[in-house]
Amino acid sequence: MNQIIVLLIVIAMHFGLNESCPDHRVVITNQLGKGRALQYRCTGSHDGSNTGIRTLAKFNQSYQFLFRDWPTSWTDEQNRSRFVCDLSWGPQNENRADNIEVYRAAMNRRCGLLRQYIAREDGFYYRSAYNVPVGWVRGWTKK
Repeated sequence: MNQIIVLLIVIAMHFGLNESCPDHRVVITNQLGKGRALQYRCTGSHDGSNTGIRTLAKFNQSYQFLFRDWPTSWTDEQNRSRFVCDLSWGPQNENRADNIEVYRAAMNRRCGLLRQYIAREDGFYYRSAYNVPVGWVRGWTKK
């Protein structure tokens, strides 16, 4: 009888831990100033996703994409979900930040993470929750 109870508890825990997992969210925001457009391109490693080259032309305009980790990415270092973006701005897009790793899966399952990158004249900033201030990541590289 005790073995049946233990088995039922294990089964209940298994299904409880596999409940719905909210999508991760990557947000790119243009805060370069009035009349300054931000150009970006983001690609994903696990599914070949590619935003193509896009432009955020207005101040405070944002683009976001949602995704989930692939289950194999939790245990396999080589196949972890990974997204990189190239950001640029200026008359000839001479201010650049290339191959910015905007998301990389961990070894354990995570759900509903936010990764926001904010472009400003002095560089780009990052935050992982809307209720925390942004932190400076790095400046732009001149092309």
